[in-house]
Amino acid sequence: MKTIKKHLTAAIISAQLLLHFIWARRREKRYALAVITAIELQFGIPISPKVKAKTITSYAIYTPIVCDAFMQIHGRNTNRMEKKRLVYYFVMASMYDDFFDYHTLTISEIAALTFSGDDYIPQSDDQYLIRAIHRYLLSEVKLKEDYLGLFEAMFTAQKDSLQQFNAAITAEELLSITHRKGGFAVLMCYFYMDEVGNNTEKNCWYLLGSIIQMINDLFDTYKDSRAGIYTFANHFTNVSAIKQAYTQQVQLLQHEINAIHAPAKQKRLFNYTMSAVYCLGFLAIEQLQAIENRYGSLPNFMTLSRKDLIIDMERYANRKRWIQLFFTYGNNLTEVK
Repeated sequence: MKTIKKHLTAAIISAQLLLHFIWARRREKRYALAVITAIELQFGIPISPKVKAKTITSYAIYTPIVCDAFMQIHGRNTNRMEKKRLVYYFVMASMYDDFFDYHTLTISEIAALTFSGDDYIPQSDDQYLIRAIHRYLLSEVKLKEDYLGLFEAMFTAQKDSLQQFNAAITAEELLSITHRKGGFAVLMCYFYMDEVGNNTEKNCWYLLGSIIQMINDLFDTYKDSRAGIYTFANHFTNVSAIKQAYTQQVQLLQHEINAIHAPAKQKRLFNYTMSAVYCLGFLAIEQLQAIENRYGSLPNFMTLSRKDLIIDMERYANRKRWIQLFFTYGNNLTEVK
């Protein structure tokens, strides 16, 4: 009877989460575009179509899934001012990604732009806009010293990620970069919320970010392998090591979730939302396991086709398996106190 009740609860919550995401994602895409347009008008600087698209996609996923989930701990969804800050952040983050990915600025130039304040004279419209957005966000956050410290840590993680083009990178280095790069990027969102959560909540933000980065690596094995980027998903020699590294982060997140002090209903919803996210990683690992089983060991991913490595979430079989994993892992979380 207890098992049936758990599955029924999971079914109801999963339906609620799915409907919320579908409805909110459409709405947030429109909102993000409106804010981006306002930024362009305010500063008289056009934002590139690529940055616009990346910002809208990231914001429309993170807000209803991640930020709303954390705010549900406090009995509400993300409010309008928080959403505005998030759009600004994703514009800035997308522009920074271009600087690093396409080497349009050197590391020292990016550092000067980021940390020199008024002493740095922007050399382009993009640099001027990034500085303006950074100033706006800094004026909005409450814990300014902590925020600036995190900003510097995120910059260091992004800089360290350039080591991922080196085939000699160690497993320890890869995991450190992966955890910090993803963890700090998502933890930034914590500072844009009006709620000042405790250290347990902050740990959840960070751990979820590290898991999301690992999921990205698991889903991008085809693209990363051909770009010469080494990740834990395409550089570890066997699936057992990949799964162990991923499971360890999930277990750390589960431990922190159980330590959160919140009403049982709100905490349970948060539990299930987090499991809906990290089950995507377990789905991807199962696909890698099938490849390892087929060949006897993990082959060089450069020898595999796009069809072998791409995980198509439009496929019914993948969606069905994701739901099955959601029920399994969601119901195996430590009982909410």
